[in-house]
Amino acid sequence: MCQVCRQSGRQISEVSAGLLVDVDIAVWALGAYCGSWRRIILAAKHRKVPAALKLIEECGYDVGKQLVSSEGCNLVLSGARADNLEDTQAELWVVPAPSHRRGRSGMPSVAQVFALGIARGYARGVEENLVSRVRVVDLLSIKPGVTSQAGLGGKARARNRAETMSIKGNVKDVRGSKAHLVFVDDVLASGATLAEALRVLELNDLSVLTCAVLAASSNSGRKDSKDNLS
Repeated sequence: MCQVCRQSGRQISEVSAGLLVDVDIAVWALGAYCGSWRRIILAAKHRKVPAALKLIEECGYDVGKQLVSSEGCNLVLSGARADNLEDTQAELWVVPAPSHRRGRSGMPSVAQVFALGIARGYARGVEENLVSRVRVVDLLSIKPGVTSQAGLGGKARARNRAETMSIKGNVKDVRGSKAHLVFVDDVLASGATLAEALRVLELNDLSVLTCAVLAASSNSGRKDSKDNLS
């Protein structure tokens, strides 16, 4: 992978507009869904190119480190209020978006790879006594037969995701857990997947701090940020 591609996806921006619904958490993207960054995500998503998957995990690690830095807490957790982290006995769960794909056995989704990187980077939070443990928790499932969002307009995306997610049956009862959650996905367009995930998580009284995605499409408003995650 060339050096230009390796530097893709290192600029964090806040998604500020263009979502189907208002959410009370900060939502962050590492880049626009275009150019070399889009090609990298597609290579990881559809062809499982090792170099692309490795870069996505590295970017997640950068995001995780930002989340626990003094500056990063003010930036990334601004919409969630850092005082939510006062309970140092709580865990932090990095929750990947569920995939509608039934891929090759043992091959993680792009969201799962990104989540693993974030969890690794956020492990510093244990040392700084912010949380007791950090781990990736594959909490959500999506109904069989639900199709991809690709090519759908905003309203169609909302219909396609509405009432399609649930807590996985093999996960222990999580209702009211004191864990703090970071929800992650690969691409944010209309916000339909995020809205459905938040609906399910909040129904189970789970505290979602923020959301991080690899890329935001042109449908989503993005505020430029000077914070470089390299």
